[in-house]
Amino acid sequence: MAGEERVLRVVGYSLIGLALALVSAYLLMFFDPPSEAWRPLYLRLLVLASVAGMAVLIAWLGLTILPRRARIPQRS
Repeated sequence: MAGEERVLRVVGYSLIGLALALVSAYLLMFFDPPSEAWRPLYLRLLVLASVAGMAVLIAWLGLTILPRRARIPQRS
């Protein structure tokens, strides 16, 4: 049982890390567009909003995978 919880914890935290990396990469592209095609603000906002939505879903999936003991700190 402990090995299964460890795997779930690793997968959950990895998904949360992936969501944070995804948002940070697109935030960098939002503030420093790589080409002239990315210059219009509406296009950058549209892409940023869709990436933020995907990141929220990925992070939510990561949190639901985490075992309950990893999510809620227990007091002794």
